[in-house]
Amino acid sequence: IGQGLGALAGFGMGAYNLINSKSTGQTIGGIGSMVGAAVSLIPGIGQIAGPIISIASALLPSLIGEADTRTHSSTNASLRYGAGGYGTSGGAWGPGANVSQSQAALGSVGTNIGAVYDLFGGVKDAGKVWGMDLSSWTASGKDWSYTSRATHLVDPSGNRSAWRMNEDNMVDTASAQVAMRSILSGAVGEITANMRTAVTSMLPATTTLQ
Repeated sequence: IGQGLGALAGFGMGAYNLINSKSTGQTIGGIGSMVGAAVSLIPGIGQIAGPIISIASALLPSLIGEADTRTHSSTNASLRYGAGGYGTSGGAWGPGANVSQSQAALGSVGTNIGAVYDLFGGVKDAGKVWGMDLSSWTASGKDWSYTSRATHLVDPSGNRSAWRMNEDNMVDTASAQVAMRSILSGAVGEITANMRTAVTSMLPATTTLQ
């Protein structure tokens, strides 16, 4: 009975360490403690192998892993059309997060798209102008860091649709889509049938505009 209770205690401690692990070492150590507890119940070899596995598992966290130092941060910058043209807004969350660079990039995008609208005599209906979002998500640890970036197109009603992720030219292609969709939606007034056909041909095949 004593052996069974000891194994049960070892199994429980291993499970606790596994659930609360914050490093690779703690995770492996927790699993090892559970295995050691189970092996200790095997007749003949358990009394020797079980404790050895459990002791080794207890040492692993200090040999393999440090405490979990991972951090997460994110940014989101928005380009929306308002009185007098496009404007930007944004937010940043987490250690070291800074949205100013993304907002500056979208500010330039807004200026360039506005120049396209001017070729058609400017915006006639601000309620039909599209916008876009530029977001990023970063995870980092002791010796590594990973960042994912994404663009979304935003229709005049505020509905977002994913455009591209982690592409060097995704902001440029998204801005072209914003301009074309705004034009087709009637933001610059009526356009000729030939112009509509030409602009429509440059949209993805699955695009539908109201």
